[in-house]
This record gives sequence, structure tokens and C-alpha cells, in this order.
Amino acid sequence: MDSFFVKAIGMELQAKITGAKIGKLWLEGPFRLILPLLNLKEKAYLYCSCLPSLPILYLTEKKPLCKEKGPEQTELLLRKYLTGALITDVQLIDMERILLFHLQRDTQGQGFPSEHPKMRLIIEIMGRYGNIILTSDQDKILAALRYVPAYKSRYRQILLGDIYKFPPLLKTAPHTLDKTAFFELQKSFDGAISLEKFLQQKIAGLDPALAAEICCRAKDKKKMYGEKDALWEAFSEIVHIYQQGLFSPRICYLKRDTARLCPFSFEHYAHSTIPDRVFTSAGKAAEHFKHIQLQQNDCKSLQSLLLQKVRQSLTRLKSRQSALIKDQQKADRAEEYRQKADI
Repeated sequence: MDSFFVKAIGMELQAKITGAKIGKLWLEGPFRLILPLLNLKEKAYLYCSCLPSLPILYLTEKKPLCKEKGPEQTELLLRKYLTGALITDVQLIDMERILLFHLQRDTQGQGFPSEHPKMRLIIEIMGRYGNIILTSDQDKILAALRYVPAYKSRYRQILLGDIYKFPPLLKTAPHTLDKTAFFELQKSFDGAISLEKFLQQKIAGLDPALAAEICCRAKDKKKMYGEKDALWEAFSEIVHIYQQGLFSPRICYLKRDTARLCPFSFEHYAHSTIPDRVFTSAGKAAEHFKHIQLQQNDCKSLQSLLLQKVRQSLTRLKSRQSALIKDQQKADRAEEYRQKADI
């Protein structure tokens, strides 16, 4: 999920779950959290995953099946703090794959630690660096799905009792770039790497597909604006979509028919013959995408198992063939010795 799609999810959650009450949550494995949400028109579940292979977040009415139990100690700790909490707001972080859920103690409920009447649940959907962290309103870390000690990261540690810090912003934020600043940035492009990679390295919130879409749009605008201005116009279009929230969530099939979640049409970059599948909400697109990925993972697992069995069978057959060849050679030598003995 890129920063654009995370904003699309966040906008939907702002409208749908503000004021909801968290029920008895559970973990599916070490890196997936399911939050039952009450006080809504219909009971819903917030599925949060920070798995490196499938970082995803969506709201669903279907109860997710628990196929794998999570760490009991972490699950109990999160239940202690979150059960009965009210979601007062969902905060978006510009051009980041991070959502903040502001929580408040339900004074009518029980089992909520009185020393933390207000808290924040921070969901970082950032691939292998993804995490789900619970903090107090003073940013003190109360719980996390993935703890990061100093020997794993010298830039940012995630430990119980530490003060939470956002990931360092090492790139230029798109909304801070006006036309003059963008041209200055463009001057530093020396052609040593592709323009798509250059944009991805210099500007926050752009993944390879978004950067490629900008470059493809710029090529189509060269005749109208010229080479220099075309890239700025294409970049401005993408930033405008983000700022105004003009999303049309879909599952696109890009090069090599690889499925991915797209916040809008990547018609300039996509080369697949498979048409986009458009959804009425980002949550439904994310849920369907998760099922596609799980099916693909199951197919890959089955393929790997079958290949392993085939390799084992081939190894046994080769061993048998080698043994038969040796037996044949021994039989030939024995026949040769018999014939010499007869002579």
C-alpha cells in the first residue's frame, strides 16, 4: 500500500469509525491485529496487518478467521489497554503510510487502566518496517507488535516505556515543492539513474509505480508544455489528486500482470491486457487484494511442495538408475570372466 492508498483508507475510516468502541481484540500470528468495532450501525472489524509480505489495513463486516494464534502476552497487554476504548479521531500523516487512531477511555466501561485515559494507536504500513504501536497521550510506548532495540536500528528504537518518534523524513515533502523548487530539484538529475528512480529517491511518498506514472504522463505532455514543464505538470496532477482526495480505488495489473492496489488509474504506466477492477471503497479493494495475495501464496506453496516432491522422486530415480548401471557393469564383468574361464 502506497501513501496515496493509505490516505484513501484513512479518509474512509474517519467517516465510518469515529465514535466506535473497541471490543475484545485478538492477534492472528505475531503481526496481524483484528479490532472488533461496536457502536456502529453494523458490527465491523478493523483488520490491521504489518506483515512484511502483506502490509494492509481495511474495515470489513465479515469476521476474519483466526488461522494462527498470536503471542499471548502481547494479546493480553493490548486487550488490557484497548478493550472498551472509544475511537475519537483518525489522523492522517501527509505523504506517510501511517495512521493515528486517537483513543479515549470509556468512563462507563471497566478494565481500562485509569492512568492512561487518552491514548493513540499508531499503525505504520511500511513493508518490512511496518508496526502497530500503542502510546499514551504523552507518546510513551505502552505496547507494540514489533519491538526494535538499538542494535537493530540506531535511528529509531521501539521499546516499552520509550518516547515514540515518527520515522525520520529523509526526502522532500511534495506539498513543499512549488514550481521553482521543483526545477531546482530537477537540475540535480544527472542521468546516472533513471528519472523514475531519481523522483522516488528525492520525493517522499512516491513508490516505483507512482514515479513511473508521473514520467509516463510527462512524456504525453511534452508536445504541449515542453520537456522541462511537462514533468512539473505531471507531478502537479498527482499531488493534486492526493491533496483533494480524488481517489478511485482499484486493483491494477501492471507489468508482468502483477496485481497491486492503486488509488487511481495508472493508465499511462500500466501495460497489462487485464483491465482494472474498480471498487466502491478503498477498504473493499484492500480486502479483495488480500484474498488475491493469499491465494497466490497458497499456489506458490503448493507449487513449491510439488516441485520438492518431484525433485525427491528424480533423486530416488537417479539413485536407482545409478545402482542398476553398477549392477549391469558387474554382470558384464562376470560374464567376461566366465567366457575367459571357458577358454
